[in-house]
Amino acid sequence: SASGDSVSPYPLLFLQGAWDDAKSWQNSAEYFAGKGHNTATLQFSGFCLDDNKFELIPPATKLVNQVHEAVSELGCGTILVAHCLGGFIAQKYIEYHGASALSAMVLVNSFPPNASELLRRLANVKPGEEFNGTSLSKFGYTGIF
Repeated sequence: SASGDSVSPYPLLFLQGAWDDAKSWQNSAEYFAGKGHNTATLQFSGFCLDDNKFELIPPATKLVNQVHEAVSELGCGTILVAHCLGGFIAQKYIEYHGASALSAMVLVNSFPPNASELLRRLANVKPGEEFNGTSLSKFGYTGIF
């Protein structure tokens, strides 16, 4: 949902966290739109909250592609603002597409770029073993890798 009057050359793209949806950024998007920024919140497709039940998150590359499409639409100078899962995806966006279209990135309680290995160790899953939401469910994690 883009808004604002483009007074600022820096559009803001807000990326949801793992246990949220795009609506979690709505107040922030409206605030910055009021300050003259074009703003957009991105709802990752295939991942949503429905009656407090989460589906498994699609592969990271699919989410990175969604960010790439949104950044392409907003244009150069975009600032990514991302929470949790969104921060991980923002870092992967830079890994896959570079940072030339961005002017900045703000990460709020983000997963680190090597979260997959960290979560593997936490779940006691050895390399080569299946690693999915079931592997991580023992400590309440829905899985993204």
